[in-house]
Amino acid sequence: MLIGATQEFKKDALSQSEFVKELKNRSYNLAPTLWDNSTVHAITCGYRAQSQRVNLGRVPMIGHHGIYGGKLVDMILASYNNENECAITKQYPHLNWWKKKFT
Repeated sequence: MLIGATQEFKKDALSQSEFVKELKNRSYNLAPTLWDNSTVHAITCGYRAQSQRVNLGRVPMIGHHGIYGGKLVDMILASYNNENECAITKQYPHLNWWKKKFT
């Protein structure tokens, strides 16, 4: 089971034991048997890019959200129009990786 993530606003990250304790406290009721009979296999960490917060919440990162929205509309319209291939997969053919058979 993959469990996470923590959101820390501290200068220093949690130690591994603090991290495991934090996640266990938050998820024990979800999967007590796993916590009682398993061990933690791996811990990963990373950073999240945050945009500016305003009174209505976070402001979208226009560059990413705008591109995603435009591509999503292309895909929706292509399937609605029964086209064989939508504009996004014509421009980025590697996005069809999941359609290829694995050997």
